[in-house]
Amino acid sequence: MTNWQTDIIPKWLEEAKTYPTKALLYMAGEIYAEQARRLETEKGKLDGMMWSPEQWNKI
Repeated sequence: MTNWQTDIIPKWLEEAKTYPTKALLYMAGEIYAEQARRLETEKGKLDGMMWSPEQWNKI
């Protein structure tokens, strides 16, 4: 599976000719990275709650 942030977006950034295109691609990469970080954080929280019976009523 291709990682958009590390493989595709940098390639497209090099090929982009205009500033608006480069800015859009750059921000798309930043948003992708932020969403990936948030997803990992929430996975960790959910995993922690699953192993803590006193937290089960908060799910």
